[in-house]
Amino acid sequence: MNLNDWADVGTIFTAVAVVFAVFQVVTARTQRHREFENLYVQRYWQILDRMPDWMYLNQENSEPTADERRLAVVYLRLSEDEVDLRRLGFITDRTWAIWSEGILAQLHTTIYADALTEHAEVLPSLTDFVQSRSDPLSWRPFSRWWAGLY
Repeated sequence: MNLNDWADVGTIFTAVAVVFAVFQVVTARTQRHREFENLYVQRYWQILDRMPDWMYLNQENSEPTADERRLAVVYLRLSEDEVDLRRLGFITDRTWAIWSEGILAQLHTTIYADALTEHAEVLPSLTDFVQSRSDPLSWRPFSRWWAGLY
């Protein structure tokens, strides 16, 4: 092999190493997002553990207690945080697909719908999401991928 052949081999190895490094960066970003999302999953389960069965099963109760109404607001505040974090690019696409479906499902129950109506002024992101039902993150596909959101 002459010097030019070795240069070509070196160029190929360099290109492969750069591609590998880029994928490592994106994978590390995705992992950081997953760790962050885990904190919100833990908060979700803490709230659910305090709820009576009918609340987390999306069933109706004609006379919810004051504590149950307060838990509905706590859940909605968590949902507000999740919508805001998604808009800012901290929540991955897969996780958002699950969370957004769950948020919308909860709001079919009167206690949550009433709480959102009553507290709409302090839950603007959630109110906007429920009305539009569109992803709050408006980034283009490449930006989502580069940020590790795919």
